[in-house]
Amino acid sequence: MSQAFGEGKWDTNWHSVLEQTYGFLNGIGIALAMAYLARRLPRASDEPRVRPWTEVIAVFFVLVVITYVNIVKDVSTWVKEKAVPADLYGLSSWAWFNIGYGLLAAAVLLLLARHVRSPLALVPKSYLGKGQLLYLVLLWWMVVGNLMRAIPPFNEQRLITEGVIHLNAVLCTLFVLLWPRPTDLPDRPTAPISPGSLAVVTLLGLLFFAATVSMESYGTRAIHGNKFVGYSGYHVRFGPDAESGKPEKGKPHP
Repeated sequence: MSQAFGEGKWDTNWHSVLEQTYGFLNGIGIALAMAYLARRLPRASDEPRVRPWTEVIAVFFVLVVITYVNIVKDVSTWVKEKAVPADLYGLSSWAWFNIGYGLLAAAVLLLLARHVRSPLALVPKSYLGKGQLLYLVLLWWMVVGNLMRAIPPFNEQRLITEGVIHLNAVLCTLFVLLWPRPTDLPDRPTAPISPGSLAVVTLLGLLFFAATVSMESYGTRAIHGNKFVGYSGYHVRFGPDAESGKPEKGKPHP
């Protein structure tokens, strides 16, 4: 198995796949914990909304600022891979990207401000619908942005890495739309959380955590064994030869 995956055409950035998969499972764990608490704690209310403009800033920051900070890094990759010229019509590719993103940012800000005064038909009325819409837009915005960074050039190794990202995004889309139910939960201001039930949930969480780490560790060792994969940087994380800092490419290894 190690030879089939480690030395064959299935070479890829398995560390990235491990990060994405583990992050996906952690997200499920958080969702389960929040679902448990949501049915046992008193309902929180944001009414009355004293400063509606804070909602505009919050949504703008999530959709535009966070995505820009990540996707702007694509430009340097495009230029490096010669997918996009360094300059176009006397302006750098970086400048053109900022102009385009600036126009998009202005449009998003205008629409958000308009929505505060007169709700847009596109935005659901329920908080559940609003949360789902915001989550899905951010999710696929980043998935597409990441794919645009990987395309120039796109090879077999990237297929596995980007494929796992796409699969996780598809599963997240299904979960966020099919799992929640717009039910009216009764207020429970005096409903305590049973210490016994909390202990059971904590124990189950620890068991799932141990099982997840064990399976992923076994999978990694089954693929690569104890040998260095032969590409990227050689980095020893544990044991007497453990090092700190980033791995060094081209560093000799046993």
